[in-house]
Amino acid sequence: MFQDMGPANEKAIDGFSQWAAERNSTYALGSTPAEVRALIEKLISDAATTPIQIGDYAVDDHVLPFLMYVNGTGDTEKESEAFAQVLVQLRELAAGKTVEDIHPQLTGLMQAWFQTELGTGPDYAGTIAIVCGDVSMPSDPAWYRNKLEEHRGDQPIFAGTHNTIMPCAFWRSEAPKRIDIDNNVPALQIQATGDTRTTYDEGLGMHEAMKGSRLVTVPGRTHAVFPGYANTCANAAVNSYLLDGSLPAEDVVCES
Repeated sequence: MFQDMGPANEKAIDGFSQWAAERNSTYALGSTPAEVRALIEKLISDAATTPIQIGDYAVDDHVLPFLMYVNGTGDTEKESEAFAQVLVQLRELAAGKTVEDIHPQLTGLMQAWFQTELGTGPDYAGTIAIVCGDVSMPSDPAWYRNKLEEHRGDQPIFAGTHNTIMPCAFWRSEAPKRIDIDNNVPALQIQATGDTRTTYDEGLGMHEAMKGSRLVTVPGRTHAVFPGYANTCANAAVNSYLLDGSLPAEDVVCES
C-alpha cells in the first residue's frame, strides 16, 4: 500500500506544478510545469549536501520528500496556495535568506518529523500500524535497495520515501492471517481519482470485493472527500446514505 503511493504522489506533484506555473506571476516557482518540478527536485538534491535550516532543524534530502508528500495531498485552492507558500519559503531558506514568519504548515511538519511524540506524530504512528498490519514485508534491506534503484527514474522525488525499509519489515514474525472480503453487503464507497494515500486502483479493488457496494467516483486529488472537498454530488450520496441507508441505483461518476 505504501509503495503504491509513490506513483500517485509523483502525479500530485505534476498536478501542483501545472497549478503553480499558471500563477508564476504570484509565486515565481516556474513558468512551466517542468520548471516547477525542476525547482522541487533541485531543492531536494541540493539538500543532500547543504541541508536547509528551518529553526532548530536541518532538513536534508531524506526529509524534504516527506514535506512534498504531505503538501501534495489535496488540490483545492487553499491547499495549493499553502504548498506554494511553503515552497517559496524553502527556496528562500535554501538560499540562506532569513524568513521571519515560517509557514505554520512547515513548522507543523517539522514537529511531526523531529518531535514524533507531539502534534501529528501519533497519527503517523497509527498509520504505520495500519499499513504494517495488512501484510508481511521482506526483512532483507537489499530488497528495499533494489526497489529504490528500480524506481529512481519514474519516481524522482518519492522513490526513496515509498520504497524504503519500514517498521513493517520487522513488525511480525509471521504473516498476518488474511481475511478475504467477498460478499454482497450493501455499502457506500467514495473514492477520489487522484487520492495519494488510498489510490484509485486500490479503491477499485475494494469495490470489486464488496460486490454489494456502490462506488461514487470523485475527480480530483484528495484523501478525504466528505465533507471537506465540497463536491455536491458526493456529499448528496453520503448524506442520503447516512440519513436512511439508501444507495445510488448504480455506480456514480461525479463532475469535478
